[in-house]
Amino acid sequence: MGPGSFTGLRVGVSTARALALATGAELVAVSSLEALAWPHRPEPVTAVIDARRGEAFVASYDNGARARGPEAISASALPELDGQGLAVGDGAVRYRAELEAAGFDVPADDAPGHVMGSSALLALTAGATPWASTR
Repeated sequence: MGPGSFTGLRVGVSTARALALATGAELVAVSSLEALAWPHRPEPVTAVIDARRGEAFVASYDNGARARGPEAISASALPELDGQGLAVGDGAVRYRAELEAAGFDVPADDAPGHVMGSSALLALTAGATPWASTR
């Protein structure tokens, strides 16, 4: 058994920051939830990532603007969300029944909308503000 996923995240961010500082490249942060939702704009969409242990990370977007979240909520609270539009992401697949009960449309399990695409990452980084080199 190795280190937890948060340790891996910290190592990855530290590596990216070190490379940016060493090369003078710009480094920007992009939300995974926003990248999942981006291809579905301007329609209402809720990005849901399975957080394990019966929880999900959730953020809702309408017309490309964040309307709710990001937040971690229990799977049992998902039916209480205001279900408008699509729900995408691995959490939407895992918690399909709860999200459909809330009124969301969840695409088929193998639909490409459940996976973050590189075009969304590129588009979101194009308008992002770089992290200051002193952070």
